[in-house]
Amino acid sequence: MRIDATNTLPGSQQPDGPGSSTSRTKSAQAGQTVLGSDTASLSSAGERIASLKAQLQNTPEVRRDRVQALQKAVQEGSYQPTDQQIASAILSDPLGLSPSTK
Repeated sequence: MRIDATNTLPGSQQPDGPGSSTSRTKSAQAGQTVLGSDTASLSSAGERIASLKAQLQNTPEVRRDRVQALQKAVQEGSYQPTDQQIASAILSDPLGLSPSTK
């Protein structure tokens, strides 16, 4: 493959020389639309993800208040899960790989 630097583009398609922006500036000032101009738009999804990530980092891995309440209920004998609750817990983590044992 060969690139020939002597090829020229017809008429107004000639690129500006290095460091030259006069033709684009003049056409933009004259109210003409400059073809090929780039625009960027940011969605709010990125902001939402960043917000959720910050909330997750501030959330404790273990909810100590809930653990303490359950420990107290077990010690007092008032925690009595139903058969359905026990079965659901077993089936939701069949290999016993809950986050605390990984």
